[in-house]
Amino acid sequence: MLWLLTGCTITPVHRYDLSVQLTNDSNRTLTVEGRSNLPEGAPIEAILSTPEDGLSVARARGEVRRGRYYLILDVTRAPGGQPLDLEVMFDPLLASATLRDKVGPAGVGMGGSLVEDRDGRNVLVKRLAVLLPMESREAALRNIDPSNPEAGIQRMESYVLRNPEDTQAAVHLALVLLHLREPERHPGSRAHALLSRALDLAPSLDYPPDARRWLTSLDTEQRELEAQRALRERMESANPRRMVQMNGVVIPGVQLGGVVMGTRPGRLFAQFWPEPFPSYQGTEVEVVRIKDLYDVHIGIDPVSRQIVSAATHSEFYRLQEGALGVGSLLQEVQEVYPRARGKYGPASIREDGTEISVGMADVGGLRFELTRHVDPQFRLPVVTVTGLEVYLP
Repeated sequence: MLWLLTGCTITPVHRYDLSVQLTNDSNRTLTVEGRSNLPEGAPIEAILSTPEDGLSVARARGEVRRGRYYLILDVTRAPGGQPLDLEVMFDPLLASATLRDKVGPAGVGMGGSLVEDRDGRNVLVKRLAVLLPMESREAALRNIDPSNPEAGIQRMESYVLRNPEDTQAAVHLALVLLHLREPERHPGSRAHALLSRALDLAPSLDYPPDARRWLTSLDTEQRELEAQRALRERMESANPRRMVQMNGVVIPGVQLGGVVMGTRPGRLFAQFWPEPFPSYQGTEVEVVRIKDLYDVHIGIDPVSRQIVSAATHSEFYRLQEGALGVGSLLQEVQEVYPRARGKYGPASIREDGTEISVGMADVGGLRFELTRHVDPQFRLPVVTVTGLEVYLP
């Protein structure tokens, strides 16, 4: 035993140690247990984190009792098939005053190979590399970490894209999107398309009850919208000068819903007020916004006073061919427009390692705004349509 003189106090230095044994229960819980000669009641904390950014995915606390400790980590949100860092440690900062008296101020009475300085105090820490072995499907369908949901969504998107026949995985992804993203809770969304396709391909499988409830709700809302659209079309047919036809049909170079290229916007503005109202001055195209048309931005040539473009980020507007629109995958776009090729700007990298870049694909009279995600594990890009712009060729 060593003795350490600190101020007017002599603190004995003890050599402390702890062992670690792990038990993985079906990748749902990770039992962390072992022996330690730390004082009775010493708090032990286990933290499981990703090595790239140190993001904690699971943690638990326990105490030393009769020379042993026992912790259970919930690892249902931990990513599988990749290395993780596990720290098992005793931090005097978390200990009671009585325990701190035994290990000295700021842990100065602790010695041994596992003791290290952390922010001016000694901590006892054991580090291990952990890998949760699992198939790619299980890894993709792991519970979403609320602190970083986009990483889990991109992991699932990547798996569903590579395994289109796995309808249960598609339904799982749809329910996650519906839970986390409000725009997905409308007819024609990506989640709606996933549910429709899955239940059409394999209607007899045992899906979560929420899947059928959501599909019924979205289908009903879609039928109501179609009935409203049919009513507006009948009213337009009966009195074409009174009402601009409001619909979600996209035709490249021709129209975005009721916004028709090459026409004057007078009737449109009489029914839907623009922000701001165009000044019709100069030669540069003026862009105005109409919120009541699902937030469409309209470009007007001040010289000819004609509509030359219309852009949207709403899922209301869809192409007649393939029902393409915001939320569709580039792969789906290319089935209708084989020459659609995205051109992207520089990529940014999120904390979880996902690469994100924004781009555009022009098919003549129509531009698709694209967002590309590259999963750090599988390196498979997932490209989604995030906006549409119809323009006068």
